[in-house]
Amino acid sequence: MKKKLSISIIVLSSIILIGVLGYFLLGNPVVFINNQNLENSIKAIKSKTVELNDVVPFEWDSLYAFEPYQRKK
Repeated sequence: MKKKLSISIIVLSSIILIGVLGYFLLGNPVVFINNQNLENSIKAIKSKTVELNDVVPFEWDSLYAFEPYQRKK
């Protein structure tokens, strides 16, 4: 009985450790998935004009556009 309990604790600890390491290496999984989807959508663009809603595969509320060579302020 004690052997099964110790094995269960080791397995559970290993799963948690793998999850924590994955979070630190990949970051937030939702952001990682959205970044991958966005990259795939941009690579699939064939035309010169496109609507932003067709390219961005996730919900968004705001869009910030910056002119080149702007100061950080």
